[in-house]
Amino acid sequence: MKRTGSGAIEILRYKLLITGMVNLLLLSRMMGVQGVGYLGISLAFLLFGLSFHSLWLSGFVTRFVKGRNARNQFKSSERFFKGALLYALITGLILGLIFALCRNVFSSYFIRDIHLGICLLPAALILIFYALSEAIGGYLKGMGIVRPVKIYMTVRQFVVLAASILGMRLSMQYGEKVAKLLHNEAVASVYGAFGAMLGVLAGVLAGLLVLFVFWALLRGELKRLCSKDTARHSETVRQGFRTVLTNGMISGVRLLFLFSVPLVNYILYVRICKKDIASTAWIKTGGCLFGGAVPLLAILVLFFVILNHKNYRGLSGYFRNEDYVHIRVRGQAMILGAFTTGLPICLTFAVLAEPVSELIFDTKTEEGANLIMLACVAAAFVILEIILLKLLAVWNENVYSMLTIFFSFVIQTVCVVILLKGMDMEVMGIMIGILLQPASAICLCLLKLWKQMRFPGYFWKKVIMTAIIVLGSALIVLLLYQFAGANLPAPAAICISVIPGVILYLAVMTVLRIITVEEAAFMPGGGLFLQLGRMLHRE
Repeated sequence: MKRTGSGAIEILRYKLLITGMVNLLLLSRMMGVQGVGYLGISLAFLLFGLSFHSLWLSGFVTRFVKGRNARNQFKSSERFFKGALLYALITGLILGLIFALCRNVFSSYFIRDIHLGICLLPAALILIFYALSEAIGGYLKGMGIVRPVKIYMTVRQFVVLAASILGMRLSMQYGEKVAKLLHNEAVASVYGAFGAMLGVLAGVLAGLLVLFVFWALLRGELKRLCSKDTARHSETVRQGFRTVLTNGMISGVRLLFLFSVPLVNYILYVRICKKDIASTAWIKTGGCLFGGAVPLLAILVLFFVILNHKNYRGLSGYFRNEDYVHIRVRGQAMILGAFTTGLPICLTFAVLAEPVSELIFDTKTEEGANLIMLACVAAAFVILEIILLKLLAVWNENVYSMLTIFFSFVIQTVCVVILLKGMDMEVMGIMIGILLQPASAICLCLLKLWKQMRFPGYFWKKVIMTAIIVLGSALIVLLLYQFAGANLPAPAAICISVIPGVILYLAVMTVLRIITVEEAAFMPGGGLFLQLGRMLHRE
C-alpha cells in the first residue's frame, strides 16, 4: 500500500466538512425552517457528544503511533491502537446509552419539546460508530497508510449527503400522512429530521465498514511491521486505554468549550426567554440558527483554514529550527491576511444577509437574516482567533491556550445570561454571545503573544487602513443592494451588489500598495494583489 504524507488528508477533511455544511444548507431549503430546526438541534447535541468523546481521537492516535514507530516500537503502536479501540467501544457504548435512555429528558428539559427525542435516537449509534472509525483511521495514518483513510472519509461524506436527503424525503412523506391523522403539522417536520439523522447514521456506518475492510486487508503488512520491533519493552493495551482516557480527554474538553457555544446559548435562550407558549417558535429559531447561521459561519471559517493550512504547518518547522524571525513575519502576514481576505468575505455576506437568508430558506425571514448577519461577523473573529491559537501552539503555550478557551467560554456564557435575563435581547443575545467568545479569546491571546510576536507600528497601521477600506467597500455593497437589488431575486441582487464592491476594494488595496511581496507569500489571496499591481505597472 502506498504511503504518503498526512498533510493532504487534513485538507480533504476540511473540504468534506464544507460539503457537510452545504448539505445542511440544502436540507434547510428542502425541509423548511421548522424541519431543519429539529435536525439542526439534534446535530448540535451530536456535535456536543462527539467533541468531548471522539472528534479528537484520530489525531491523538496518529501522533502517538508515529512517535512509537519513530523508535521502532511497532508492537507498542499496535497495543496502543487496541487500547484506543477499547476506549472507543466502552465509552462509546456508555455515552450512546446515555443518549438513548435520556433523549426524552434532553428534549423536554433543555429544548422543551418532546418531539426532539426521536431525532436524538440515531445519535446514540453514531457516537459509537464514529469513535471506532476515528480510532482505526488514526492508526492507519500513524502507520503512514493514508489512501484508505481518504477513501473512507470520502465515502462517509457522500453517503451522508445522499442518504440524508433520501431519508428526509421518504420519512417526511410518511410523516405528512401521520400529521394529517393527528392534526399536528410538527409531526411531518420531526419525521423528516429523523430520516435525515438516519442518513447521517448510514454514512458513518458505511465509512466504518470501508475502513474495516481496508484494515483487514492490511493486517499482513501491519503484522510484518510488528515483527521489526526492536524495543526491549512494549506498552500494554491497558496502558494505551488509560493514556487515551486521561490525556486524550483533555483535548475533548478543549473542543467541547470551542464547539458547544451555539448549543449552550440556544438552551439558555429557550430556558430563560420562552415560557408558556407553543414550541414551534423556538424550534424555528433553532432552524435559522443551526440550519443557516452556524453552517454558513463554519463554511467561511473552514475556507480560510484551508487557505492558511500550509502556513500553519510551516510555523512548526520554523520553531523546530529556532527561526523566530520567520515565525513573526509569517504570523504577522497571516493576521494581516485575516483582515485583507477573511474580513471582506465575511462582511460581504453580513451586509447581504437578507438575500442570503432567502437563498437558504427559500423564504424571507427577518430572524434568519439577523442571525446570518451576526454569524458572518462572528466568522471574521473566529478566523482571527484560530490564527492566534495556532501561534500560541507554536510557542508551546498550550496551558495558556486551554485557559484562554475556557475563560472565553465562561465570559460569553455569563454575558449571554445577562443579555437574555437582564436586557431581554432574546434571539440576538444568542449570536452576540457567539461573537463575544472569539472576541474575548483574541484579547487574551494578544496579551500573551505581544512580547513573542513583537508587532511593529507599521503593522497596526496596515491593519487599521485595511479595516477602513473593507468597511467602506461593505458599505458600498449594502447601498447597492438597498437601492438596486432589494426588489430583485436573491441571486441577481447578490451579483449586482457584490461585483462593484469587490472591484472597488481590490482597486483601492492595489493603488495604496498595502501588501508587500514578503507578506503576500504567506497571505491567502496575497498573490492576487501583487498580480493586480503588476498589471497597473506599480512594481
